[in-house]
Order: sequence, then C-alpha cells, then structure tokens
Amino acid sequence: MSSNKYDYDKLPISDETKKGMSLNINDLGAIGRMLSLQDDVYDEQFTSLTEKIDLLLLGISGLKEDVANLKKQLDDMAIVVECTKKDVGALAVEVDKLKKLNSFRAIIIRVVTTIAASLVAFRLIHGPL
Repeated sequence: MSSNKYDYDKLPISDETKKGMSLNINDLGAIGRMLSLQDDVYDEQFTSLTEKIDLLLLGISGLKEDVANLKKQLDDMAIVVECTKKDVGALAVEVDKLKKLNSFRAIIIRVVTTIAASLVAFRLIHGPL
C-alpha cells in the first residue's frame, strides 16, 4: 500500500479497519466530496439555528424591556394609589366634620343661637318690649 500516493499506514485507524479497506483514489474523492457536502449542510443548519437564536435573544431582550416598562408603570400606579389613599383619608376627616356640623343637635344649637342673637339685637335696637 505504501506504493500508492497516499500512505495508508499512517492513517489513525485500527489495523482491522485497514485490512478491510479496499478504496481507490476515486472512492476517497467521492467520500471527500460527500463529507464536504455534509459540512455545507451542517453549516446551513447551524447558520439557521444561530439566526433563530439571535431572533429569540432579541425577542427576550424586547420582553425584558417590556417587563421593565410595565414595572415602572406599576410603580407609578402604586404612587398614585398611595396618594389617593391619603386624599380619601383627608376627605373622610372632612366628611366626619361635616356630619358633626350637620347633626340634628348642631342644627338645633345654631337655630337657638340665631334666635337668641336676633332677640338680643332687636332688644338693643328697639328697646324693651
């Protein structure tokens, strides 16, 4: 075999495999072309996978951005809710004051006070009855 252009004795394969080999240069060329075509197919597949992974990563990046925007909106809403709670609390205090001012007892006191003030003013202006 060493008379051939290719020295098969130096191939990194077992002796048993070497005994079973009966390839000529044309067979080796065909195998080389098939392996080259196989490499091309693998390159196309890996390129396609790489492109899809890149798109996926871009999509994930977009999702991260969307999530960050939603988190900011939620934080803003939380601030608005807290302000609204404070406003509602202040309004509740005002409503309680108004309820006390418009209670039946408070109205009676105002009416009696107004009548008494009117009588005192009438008496001061017109003298005794």
